[in-house]
Amino acid sequence: MRVLVVDDDRLARTGLITLLPWSQFGLKVIGEASNGEKALEFLQAHEVDLLITDLAMPVLSGIDLMRSVRELYPNMFIVVLSYHQDFELVQEALRLGAIDYIAKIQLEKVKLEEVLERITNRIEFELKQRIKPATSAAVTEQSAAEPPMKQEEQDKLTNVFIHIEWLKEDAAYRKLLEALKPSRVKLEPLLEARAKLQEKLKPIQTNSANGSASVSTLDQLLLEMASLREWFQGEQRLGQYSIEMIEAILKAAHYIREHLDEDLHLDEVAREVGVSRSYFSECFKDITTTSFQSYLRDVRMSYALKLLEETTLPIYAVSQKSGYPNEKYFSKVFRTLFHLLPSEYRAKGIKSSDFDKKALQS
Repeated sequence: MRVLVVDDDRLARTGLITLLPWSQFGLKVIGEASNGEKALEFLQAHEVDLLITDLAMPVLSGIDLMRSVRELYPNMFIVVLSYHQDFELVQEALRLGAIDYIAKIQLEKVKLEEVLERITNRIEFELKQRIKPATSAAVTEQSAAEPPMKQEEQDKLTNVFIHIEWLKEDAAYRKLLEALKPSRVKLEPLLEARAKLQEKLKPIQTNSANGSASVSTLDQLLLEMASLREWFQGEQRLGQYSIEMIEAILKAAHYIREHLDEDLHLDEVAREVGVSRSYFSECFKDITTTSFQSYLRDVRMSYALKLLEETTLPIYAVSQKSGYPNEKYFSKVFRTLFHLLPSEYRAKGIKSSDFDKKALQS
């Protein structure tokens, strides 16, 4: 299968061509281009099966290149190169029919074989989808061979999706992908599971773009899964811990959010998730990138901002619901973080979504 690589960064382009084991997966890079315009010129003179293109390029962007390729070469497979912060561009690329994308910032942190294995598996799947059954009898036979999932199977699948094992373990990921057949699964329960997984991972995601894009098809879900897995495996802090420990820390973070109005202590939360106090403190800081006390304070304050914005509760009530029984102490902490008293914040009508993250990170 013939490949064209397009990227305005010469070093990135050369690195991609040099590093990936193309021949191992039946691929051959036959050309490269520095922008979309030069890529179209190359395509006019050469037969290409797979286009790998950056999105943000001068002269002719990757998105505009994709639009032209879709019109001129509708059967060509396209994979996009991007940074995680280009998520809106990635979504546009998905709408234009990209079968996968390679996150540049994670390329050196993941197994290079996995990148091409994922792409070639996707191409194989797409090729099978293009082959139409010769007769209606064949359609009937195929349908009989792949019956829709029973509710029990679907429930089990969504539970597997929410558990993070597939983000780390290759075998679990492959097994999950094998189960996600369009003819069998229902998309709606998977999208609900996706929302739960997004919420679950928030305490350990330092990149706000992860999982932030809208997903409405199984293809888009599969691409997001691949992206999420690349991010997870690229985080060294997560790689040094077992799935069980990461799950325990996520459970602890959820417990904190569910009991904000209580007098929470590290010992109590550690016991709740079955981890010793000293080890819990160390793991919590490593996995969430913040200490237990800082995380507890930040979650309390984010919730307080929301209450101040969305309710007319008196300050003392906001203080209590946020886990601060002493209103004066609450106001002191609030002012230290946000340089405003709670009453001043409310009077100014500031939106917490635009304010809390900046303030808490300062």
